Amino acid sequence: MDSVPSNVQRIIPGAEMKLMLKETKEFADLFDLVYKLDGLPELKEQFMQPFQAAYLNGRPAILVCPNDYGCYWEVSSPPTALNPLGNAAHSETTPTVQNSREGVYQISINWLFYALTH
Repeated sequence: MDSVPSNVQRIIPGAEMKLMLKETKEFADLFDLVYKLDGLPELKEQFMQPFQAAYLNGRPAILVCPNDYGCYWEVSSPPTALNPLGNAAHSETTPTVQNSREGVYQISINWLFYALTH
């Protein structure tokens, strides 16, 4: 994450990086657009960091997620009636993991709609 601001500047010179916190009025929609969320989904044994947005001309141009949500999108087993999402990559199938996984899907959908509407 330390290299993100400098690399963003190489891609979009003059972009302003902002932390996307639920407590910040301009980002409140991120947590309430499609799914109403209390915060970011927590990952097991991860240090959670807030999302960041690089703004260009007053609009979010790049959204950065420093948490490893990608593995929750990967499916390592076929879905079943008892496990409709299948297993997440590198993860066990406990109810806690599946709840976190659903939270990752929800924040990702909110994130997409936020980028399309702001």
